[in-house]
Amino acid sequence: MPSVTKSSAIVLHLTRQGDSGAVLHVIDSVGGRKGIYVRGFGKGRGTSVSAFHNLAVLDIVTYATPKSSLLYLREYTPVFSLDNIRTDIRKGRLGF
Repeated sequence: MPSVTKSSAIVLHLTRQGDSGAVLHVIDSVGGRKGIYVRGFGKGRGTSVSAFHNLAVLDIVTYATPKSSLLYLREYTPVFSLDNIRTDIRKGRLGF
């Protein structure tokens, strides 16, 4: 029986795995550093890569199966919107 866990996480790294999957490396508020398998990357799929940039803060729901050492991502919600940091010149400047 899968166990479901809710927590907050900070994204460390995203590694593509095959055509439509990825392994998300996070620091979790419940259990420390974890690897989470994310299904559904690719053309016409619902998962966006932009939510998983480095140091993004997410509220996640994961589930674990007894057959696998990786967790699986069921739901995610970005806590902060970091979409316009790269395009907004006021946020990227070094001066005061």
